[in-house]
Amino acid sequence: MEKSRYFIKQYAKDHKWLSELERILNHIDQQSNQCGDTLIECTKSFLEAVFKNIIIKLKPEMDEKTINCCDLGRLSKLAKGVMCEHSFIENVMPMSDIVQYFSTLNQWIRFLGEMRNNIGEISHGKILPKPYSIDIGLAKIISEITDRFAYILLLMLLEIDLSYTLPYKYEDYPGFNDYLDGQYELPNHLIYSRALFEQDYDAYSEGLDNFLDAQAIEIT
Repeated sequence: MEKSRYFIKQYAKDHKWLSELERILNHIDQQSNQCGDTLIECTKSFLEAVFKNIIIKLKPEMDEKTINCCDLGRLSKLAKGVMCEHSFIENVMPMSDIVQYFSTLNQWIRFLGEMRNNIGEISHGKILPKPYSIDIGLAKIISEITDRFAYILLLMLLEIDLSYTLPYKYEDYPGFNDYLDGQYELPNHLIYSRALFEQDYDAYSEGLDNFLDAQAIEIT
């Protein structure tokens, strides 16, 4: 997993979520000379973690429990869907190549699934009995190929501006809050801006976007 590890070392300081991926990579390193079957399982777990981070970052409104219940194939489809909504990923490669990349990745995922089925009980949390065991040399090759797929996913994710997914904090925008409170007065000492933020966040964030845009126009 050299490519992904190199990438994580480059960007982990600015993206804390990469630290969890590094933890999985450390576990993969521990298995790299031990057991081929377990190495395949760890490799699959790493790819799952990459997909889950993509979905969580780009579709934060999606319930994490739902994401965690998805199998690898479903995670791949969800990740492709949310990533292809952003033209920034074309900084990595043209969209036609991205489509081909995901098609090839899906074929690779099916191959991993078939191989895990051949391994037998280990893919269900049991060590024995299993009818087939993967040679450690072959497992390393499979892990390195998966590493290349994961590396491209990480490259594309970091090309996307994630700032829009970060929720607004009420305390960070006193000017907008005062503006709202000046327009709408509520009885019993209730604060309109706070009530709107807590009860209809979408309306609050949309109003804040318009407010900030208007301020930017005035400045220019």
